[in-house]
Amino acid sequence: MGGDLWSLPVRAAGRKVGELCGFTVEGRDGPVGTVTRGDSDRGHSYLIVSLDPALGRAKAMLPAGIVERVDTAAAVVRVACSRAQLAAAPRFESDRIRDAAYRTELTLHYAARPAQA
Repeated sequence: MGGDLWSLPVRAAGRKVGELCGFTVEGRDGPVGTVTRGDSDRGHSYLIVSLDPALGRAKAMLPAGIVERVDTAAAVVRVACSRAQLAAAPRFESDRIRDAAYRTELTLHYAARPAQA
């Protein structure tokens, strides 16, 4: 992955995270949900994704740095994690979005993902 986990990667440069609302999110092993919200604060960028019910939870907060690429024509955001990793992520807590401890939990979870899903 490289770079900062909380910044949109260079390969998605020129976009703001908020512009991705409504895009489908695909993990390495298939679709995971839809972007419902995002924030492009420098060094604190994230996506909130409404997840596929099969993943066992309603929403997840994804650091913007796990975005592999954005296909604007198809309205798809591809992320560098698997469906299982999203299902195992720390629970989304909307009141903790800016909480440093919560972001640390998410950082540890997503930074530990296997190279191949």
